[in-house]
Amino acid sequence: MYRDSLPSQSGMLLLFEKPGPVSIWMKNTFIPLDIVFVSESGEIRHVHPNAKPGSLASIRGGDDIVAVLEINGGVAEQLGLGAGSEMRHPGLPQSKALWVCQ
Repeated sequence: MYRDSLPSQSGMLLLFEKPGPVSIWMKNTFIPLDIVFVSESGEIRHVHPNAKPGSLASIRGGDDIVAVLEINGGVAEQLGLGAGSEMRHPGLPQSKALWVCQ
């Protein structure tokens, strides 16, 4: 929240203790963001592109989400990220990961 810029090649990763339903809003966020919802296996379940700055609308990501990646609006499309894409991060449960971090 309260961001008016985000450096290129940067993002914000929100990790949750256990999978569950996750919704995000853009209150007090001043730039458009792509919101990427990730399961505990590292599978991207949903990408909400160019979320509207300041919006109070609830952006629902799914029922079994364990992480949310927020990146500059338009970057998910540039990178080809979409439902079914895979990501890895040491903060994701490695016992369930599609890709194990080394």
